[in-house]
Amino acid sequence: MIPQGLRIDAESGRFEFEGFALSKETTRKEFLSAVSDRGVETLGTFYRVFSGDWAVLVLFDESRLSMLRFAIGEPGRTWDDWTVERERENMKTHEAFLQAQLGGPPYEFQWGTMGSAHDEKAGDASIWVRFAEEDQE
Repeated sequence: MIPQGLRIDAESGRFEFEGFALSKETTRKEFLSAVSDRGVETLGTFYRVFSGDWAVLVLFDESRLSMLRFAIGEPGRTWDDWTVERERENMKTHEAFLQAQLGGPPYEFQWGTMGSAHDEKAGDASIWVRFAEEDQE
């Protein structure tokens, strides 16, 4: 199953989740205002919010959005039910999602880069987005 609740505009770098959107122009204040009714969590330097089928991690460099990570959201999941096989399957699902939204890799755009990864040390699979500091020409 390909997760629902996210649309990526490859030309503009806009990520449209259910009820809010993010792009490299999104400020911390705008993000917090947009998700104030969603139970946003602060995890160190990241914010986490759930939207549709997605768990979304948002990182700001001062007030500028610098990075996103999102993965299949599984509220209530604990380390007790974690398996490496499940994370590998999640990565395959993430890759199918990217293929459906954007076509094949590489995912390099004027606004930034993105991809799918399974981090065995961290124990998770996610789609990552790094926004360019300045538009590349």
